[in-house]
This record gives sequence, structure tokens and C-alpha cells, in this order.
Amino acid sequence: MKETYQEKFNKYLEDEIAKVQKSTKTLFRCFQPMHLKLRDRFTWYYKWHLKPYHRHVHYSTLTASILGVAVALSSFFYANPSQRSFANEPPSEQSEVPISVSGRATLVNSNGDFNFNSAPYHSNVAIDNISKNFTGYAWSEDLGWVAFGSQDNSDGPVAVDQVSGKVSGKAKVLSTGSLINFNSSPYNSSVTISINGDFSGYAWSEDLGWVNFSGVKVPGITFVSPKAPSNVRGYDVSDRNLSDYAVLVRWQAPLEFDEDNFKNYLVEKSTNGVDFTQVSATMSFAYYDTAVTVGQKYFYRIKTENTTGTTEVSQIVFVTPTGKYTTPPNLVSGPDVTINPTSIAVKWATDRPSSSFVQIKDGNTFVSEQGQTEQTTSHEVKVVGLRSQREYAYVIRSVDIDGNVFIGEEKKIQTANTPNVYDIQITNVTQTSAIINFKSTAIANFILRYGEDVNTETIISESSDSKTTSHSMALTNLKPGTFYFFRIVGEDSEGNELRSEDSFSTLPMPEISKFGIEPVKDAPSTTLKVTWRTNAPTTSAIKYSVDGTKFEEKAASDLVTDHEIVISDLADNSVYTVYAAGRDQFGNLVESEKTTYSTPDDTRPPRISNIVIESSNVGSQSDNKAQIAVSWKTDEPATSQIEYGEGIAGEEYTRKTSLDGSFKNHHLVIIADLDPGKPYHLRVVSADQAGNISMSGDNTVITGEVSKSALSIIVNALQNVFGWMGNLIK
Repeated sequence: MKETYQEKFNKYLEDEIAKVQKSTKTLFRCFQPMHLKLRDRFTWYYKWHLKPYHRHVHYSTLTASILGVAVALSSFFYANPSQRSFANEPPSEQSEVPISVSGRATLVNSNGDFNFNSAPYHSNVAIDNISKNFTGYAWSEDLGWVAFGSQDNSDGPVAVDQVSGKVSGKAKVLSTGSLINFNSSPYNSSVTISINGDFSGYAWSEDLGWVNFSGVKVPGITFVSPKAPSNVRGYDVSDRNLSDYAVLVRWQAPLEFDEDNFKNYLVEKSTNGVDFTQVSATMSFAYYDTAVTVGQKYFYRIKTENTTGTTEVSQIVFVTPTGKYTTPPNLVSGPDVTINPTSIAVKWATDRPSSSFVQIKDGNTFVSEQGQTEQTTSHEVKVVGLRSQREYAYVIRSVDIDGNVFIGEEKKIQTANTPNVYDIQITNVTQTSAIINFKSTAIANFILRYGEDVNTETIISESSDSKTTSHSMALTNLKPGTFYFFRIVGEDSEGNELRSEDSFSTLPMPEISKFGIEPVKDAPSTTLKVTWRTNAPTTSAIKYSVDGTKFEEKAASDLVTDHEIVISDLADNSVYTVYAAGRDQFGNLVESEKTTYSTPDDTRPPRISNIVIESSNVGSQSDNKAQIAVSWKTDEPATSQIEYGEGIAGEEYTRKTSLDGSFKNHHLVIIADLDPGKPYHLRVVSADQAGNISMSGDNTVITGEVSKSALSIIVNALQNVFGWMGNLIK
């Protein structure tokens, strides 16, 4: 019986489904045009295989048959190669320490992509973190599966260098046999992986063109760390006489130095040896640090960084910048002496801060040395414990912070009659308290009378059984910044009165005076210098706000009485609210009254410097064109443009480059399509954000000539030597 169209169609479908289930090669050979989308595959199939019979096939039968093909095709196209069950299908690749690859690589020519994400197509590309070899497959809507390992890919696997992060090897498109070449030769493929797992660069395929891998990631990949720098040393290179403080850190290259993959040395700094901050990235072997405070200990460590971003850290070194004086301080005035019965007061001045001591001798016998270690230029020492009506010799002595000693000439004095109380010392003075220490020549109980003047007195007394020659009395509830008189009165066991008087001042609460604001002229941005004084040493802080609510702060931690803070980068034509603040050594806060300051409009144009002009040729000898690269700097962010014209000099600039409207301090503009060997004059133009325009002076440049080919040079040489023979060669 003659076979019907229905029977022919059913038989055809059965054959095609069998082919799908047999092997991938048969599938792509039979259904090559169906690689774009499954829907398009069915459209193609209907157009070339079903349409000639559609009049003779029952609709329900046709629908059921197409559905069967759809299920078979879907099972193939949307399953990972490792999940198919075809005859002779090799097993999926396995990795001992797999790290999954994700993201998408883009085909530059077609805007297609390779999908490395596991959903929805079960892509399973991974990198073995030990061998650094790729395994598995990625899906492409346009091309199907792409093998990155050695399975289904005799040119594989793709691999990444564990030191440099460079990717090499070849991946294979299973449907077409096309190769994606990651090797740098011969196509200059440049795919690399950073320490963060980010891919960058392109790989070449002769069939597909360039493939951009910048959208692919492999988080968690590790690379071999470089060796740490060796022989790290730190030096205090401060100049104490000039108050110029600095630290120099030096090191040497690692003992095993990988020059090919080396990127930078990273310098890190800390003030506690634990929390480090990067302060420099350099190719040199030294770091000069001027951002230091005298007396502060700084810790440094150096890291070697390679091209993947992996680092290795050196040992830690620490330096305390102080600098040193090398000669003793000089005597400026004095010594002047005030003589009492059991004490003397000696005053003198030196040309730089130093301690204050007075040495006492009785004949050739050393008696005592008294004074204070506080570094000062104005010295005053009260020497107590002397005997009345006795001859002594004294010598002043001042020692600076570096141990240089000034010793004065020996001078003789004679004390007066004996006092009752001596060696009075006022210690632990604060804003509200003080301690009075003193000694007596006899055992006695004492009372202490004190007040703001001689007529107002508060009385405190020792306990009745505390008879001693060393005494201490605490004064509390005092007023800050107040001058107090006190009188010590005692009586010994024989009824003899012992008496002494003295005075002291409590520390004042900090107060601000002479607050002033003035503009800093000729600064690149609106800048103000704020000055003020305090009656006691405090820290320095300026708080400022353009809206009066959210305040910014610039501060200094040194305790001083004369304060100066410079604030910059302020908004033009704005009203700022400004006030000063600080804390004394006890933490007491002081703030000035808030004041307003109106900043002016920016009328100062940016300053242009460091103009560098370079000329080069592009193209072959026949179509050679010249170009000029011009770079310059401005002291504030500004735009970039070049005005130029032909000729050595002139005031007319007939052409100009496109305006680069981005605001920056470093500028680079390329002038292309110029005639070689021709003089041009130009000037650079920059405008700041306020529209102030700066123009450089006129600059002249001559573009380069075309380089002759090697053959032309040889022919000319032969012609010069052999004459007619050179013409024959031509």
C-alpha cells in the first residue's frame, strides 16, 4: 500500500528524535540552523520539514509530534554536558579544590556572551585552587556549550598562573570546534585574574573575534605571595635646632625577588604597632616621612605587592622622632640671687629650654643640688635647708633635653639669721585644690591661714599628735585662677613661735580671647586663618558650618596658649558660622562665641605650570601624520583645552581642541592630524569652577619628519658609492 503523508511525517519525527538521543555530533549536524533559540529551531524545522506536508497532516498529530521533538531538543540544549546521557559521552571533569566561576564574558563582534552562572543552564566552570586549571563548561545562547577544561577539549585545559594571574590555554566551542585562545602569542590575548577574583582583558578566537572577560569573577582564588622586603631600618633624621622633624625608612629587595611580577612596595604606618595605615606605594627602597610629631613613637612595615595584588609584609620597625642638640644652652642673663636666712632664690635665663638646678657647697663639701627638670628658658630655683649666718658657694646648672649641660661660675653667698619654717612647696595645684608642704626646724603642730587677701582667712590645722618636722596640708574648694596668700604658724614644745608666709595661684579655667579671622591671600581655594589666645594651655579646634547646623572640625592636640588653625576648600560666596574650642590638661572645655564670616566670590584664575610638549608621528611613510601631546598642571581643579596655529609664534590661534570640561589638576591633551616637519605655536587654556580662565604663554613645537624605510636607506647608500650601479638596483 502506498505510504501516506501522515505516515511519512511520523516516521521522519521518529528518526530525528533517535538522532537527538544518539550523539551531540549528529544533533548539531542535523539541526545546525537551530542554535539561536529553541523557538527559532522549531520555526526552521517547520519551514523546511513540515510545511510541504501541512495540508496532509492532522493538526492534533502535528502538535503532538512537534511537542515530542521539543522535549528531546530541550533535554539536550538546556542540559550541561556533564548531565547528558548520550552514548560514548565522557564523564564530567572533577576538581580537588574547585572554585566556581560566575558572571558573563561578552563577544565583542556579536554582543553574544558565555554564561558562567550555574542558573539557569547549569554552567559548571571552576578553577582548581591547587593546580589552577579550569574545568567544566559555560553556556552560550548563540553557540551552545564551551569547554574550558580538558574534557571535550584536546587543546585544553585553560589555566591561570598562580604568581602573575595571567590566563593561558584554549577553550573550545563544542558546536563548531572554534577555539578561544588565551595565550599571549600570537594574538596578544590579555586575560588576567586579580587577587579579588576579578577577570580583566580579552581572549582571541579566529572564528568569533575578541571575547571580553571583564564581567567574569572567581571569588576565593588564591595566588602565591611575593617575598617580603629585607633589612628594613628606621632612622630619626630630625633637625632639632630647626624644629624640622622627620623619619626615614629604608629597606632592600626580597632575597628572592620576582622582578617579572613585581608591582610596588607598600609602606604602612602605625602609632600603636597594631593598626596600620598605608601611606605610600613606591618602586624605590626608601620612604621619607615628614608627617610626624616630635616624641611620638611610630611603627612602620613594608609590603611587597605583585601584579595580582598579593602582598607579603616585612618585620616591623619603630622610630621616635626627637632630633638632638649637640651643644649646651647659652647663658643669656643672670644669675641673680635673693638671700634669706635658710634659703636662697636664684634666677637666670638661657637661650633655649633646659632644666633648672642650683648646687650648694659648704667650703669644699657638697651640700645639695635643688631645682626642677621642667624645660624652660626662664629659670628660678629656691634653695632651702641652709643654715643661717653661714657662708656657702653655689653653681647654677641647666641641662637640655639631649643631655647637654651648661655649668655656671661658682659664686659665694652668706645666709641671714635662722627662720622657723623652710622648704615650703606648693604641689598638686589644680583649679580648685593645692597641697602645701613645708619643714620646720623644730617639732611642732601648725595651723595654716589662707585667703584671697591678707584680711580674709580660712584656717586649717594639723592633728594634735602630729608633731613632726615635715608637714603637709591640703587646700580644697578653691576658686579657679585665684591668687591666694597663706601664713604658716606653729609652736614648738618650748612655746617658741615658728612662722612663714607665701602665696600661690590656682590654675585658671580656660578662656578664649583675641579671636580673629582673616583670609589667606593667593590660595588656590577660599582659605581662612583663625587665631585666638587662651589664658591656659589648651588644645586647638575650629568648628565651622555653611548652614549653621552640621559643623566640620579641624583640630590640633598640642596644649598651647597661642592658637592658629587654617581651614581651606571653603565654598565661595557663602556665609560660614565659625567658633573656636579647646580642652586643658584636666579636660575642661572652653568655646568661643559663634561668629559668621562671608566668603568672597572666586576671582582668582588657576595657575598653570609644568607644561610638557611631545611630538610623534603616526602611520606609514606614505600617509604619515604628526601629533602633539601636551600636559600641564594647575594648582586647583580646572578644565583642559589647547589653542594652536601654524607658525613659530603669533597672537592668532586658528584652531583649538575640544574642551575637556572635567575639573582636575593634571591635564593631558592630544593634538592629532598635524603635518610632519612643520612648526606650530600653541597655548594651554584652563578654567576653574568659578569660570576664571588662565592661558599660558605662547609655546612653539616642530612636528617630526617621516622615517625612511630600510630599503630606501640601502639604495641611497649604493648610489652614493657605485653611482650607475645604484641606479640599476633602483
